[in-house]
Amino acid sequence: MYRLKKEMVTRVNQVSAEFRKVSNRQIADTTKRTIRENVAISAQLSKLSDKTVELIANNDGLKERERRHRQEIELLQVSETLLTEKNIANQKVIFELLLKVTQIM
Repeated sequence: MYRLKKEMVTRVNQVSAEFRKVSNRQIADTTKRTIRENVAISAQLSKLSDKTVELIANNDGLKERERRHRQEIELLQVSETLLTEKNIANQKVIFELLLKVTQIM
């Protein structure tokens, strides 16, 4: 009976040891896979970060360009208004001169 118990304990210990080996191997593989995935994700994040910085710089440039264009449009609108007023005044003068010339004739 004692020998049978000792064999059972020995067998349980062997099975436990084998289980630990397999578990450690699986954990090592899982750890390696996790590390590889982390490296891949870190690389992707780095690329995304670089692209984000590039897009922010590009966006800032476009905002500045839009600001300049808005100023230019505003100046052109003021110029257009002044030229329109001047043109209307010139047309009035021309019309008055034509009336005077036709009255003289």
